[in-house]
Amino acid sequence: AAGFIRITVTGQMNRLSRLRGEIARLETELAEDRVRVENFDRLSEVYAHYTWSGLTEEELNRADYVAAMDLLEQTIPEQIGLDAWTLNGNEMTVSVHSGTLEEINQLAQTLDADALTDYCSVTATATAGAGTGDETVTATLLIYFKGAERGSGG
Repeated sequence: AAGFIRITVTGQMNRLSRLRGEIARLETELAEDRVRVENFDRLSEVYAHYTWSGLTEEELNRADYVAAMDLLEQTIPEQIGLDAWTLNGNEMTVSVHSGTLEEINQLAQTLDADALTDYCSVTATATAGAGTGDETVTATLLIYFKGAERGSGG
């Protein structure tokens, strides 16, 4: 009977020792997880500051400038020359020249139909060399872009 009690006690002591080792391991994991959570909270703060949630409503509604410039590069055909452009907020003013008013009108319609734009209009035109066979039409286009908040696609 004494041998049986000794084996039972020894077995229980071994089990208790294993459980204490498991507890120590789990406490170490818990401490590491708490450090990760603290780091994650700080990371979340930094991320929130530099993403949409950290921007003002005005900043959220600005057009994607890179997408706007890409649109001009992809849309203006070779026969139309780009003289100048300015971009302020969601409004772009573009000066172009071409051989015909029809080409400029077609460009304005193409820009107006694009998903990035609210609308595009031709605000001024002038023709030089009319009737000489070397006619040049200059125009100013006004393009209003959709803001990022309204799904500019950019």
